[in-house]
Amino acid sequence: MNDSTLSRLTRRLIMVSMILLALSVVSNGMRLYTAIAQAILSPYAPSTVSLEGYLEEASSGAPLSGTHSLQIRLYDQASGSNPPVWQESLPSVTFTSGYYTAILGSVQQNPLPTSMALSDLWLGISVNGGAELQPRFRLGAVPAAMTAVSALSLNGYPISAASPQHGQTLIWDASAGEWAPAYGYVPLGARLTSTVALSIPHNVWKALNFDQESWDNGHFHSMTTNNTRLTASQGGKYLISGSWEMAETVNHLYVRDIRILLNGSMSLAHSRIVAPGAPTNTRLSISTVYNLSPGDYVELIAFHDTAGGNPDLQVLLAPEYSPEFSLVWLAP
Repeated sequence: MNDSTLSRLTRRLIMVSMILLALSVVSNGMRLYTAIAQAILSPYAPSTVSLEGYLEEASSGAPLSGTHSLQIRLYDQASGSNPPVWQESLPSVTFTSGYYTAILGSVQQNPLPTSMALSDLWLGISVNGGAELQPRFRLGAVPAAMTAVSALSLNGYPISAASPQHGQTLIWDASAGEWAPAYGYVPLGARLTSTVALSIPHNVWKALNFDQESWDNGHFHSMTTNNTRLTASQGGKYLISGSWEMAETVNHLYVRDIRILLNGSMSLAHSRIVAPGAPTNTRLSISTVYNLSPGDYVELIAFHDTAGGNPDLQVLLAPEYSPEFSLVWLAP
């Protein structure tokens, strides 16, 4: 997507000019010829319609001149008493030898409805507060050019109002629920850490809890429900990684393990250290790539077995790496 296309999308701006076959109606002693033009897109104009026409006295054929008011209405039917779907009063329209131009939808507080493209519409015009000229003009497919406005929502999904910068493209921001300008590829992912001391019982596998999110732009983690889990919000291949550091306080032979567990039962990756006792901290990290289905969840599981049946050991808190758990969507 080039810069001009992105600018058009994010500005949510469109101008429509229309040309139809000239139509002639007679009402209140006036003959009105109206013309409407083919759609033109502009990223710098509001949603408007340019209405051009010619008005003359029906009896004498004399063209109308000077300033007059026009009342414009759009209907979803050719005739009948249903109220218009949109209307606007233009108090000062200049006529020159019968010719005039009126811009519909130019009042900021009364924009043209973008939904007008969903069905055929009919145009009703009154001059100087008189009766509406009959029959109404059928606009047909011409305002369907306004469906370009729907493209500004990219098939129904909104676009951020943020101004794009050179080189940016539109990226789906799941957390905001909209398309937003960004540089390059922004992967969906989450990174979790903990601010609460975690205790690992002796000879027991324990899922680590995470109460802090460095980021989560894909709704993978919940802070209130099952906060040990990262859950796939969409199917695809994911990079899953984690790490923790355990405090060592005794000189005994020990075993330290870390696993990535799928759906509470299947081990996707497993790393272990077996070492003679030493009063130094133990650090373990692990990663894998795996194909997850929507709703699959993974957990980071820790374990220790220390000779002499040591009591619970603490996971050290270091925001940069302990404990840390992350998931990144790579591809379908």
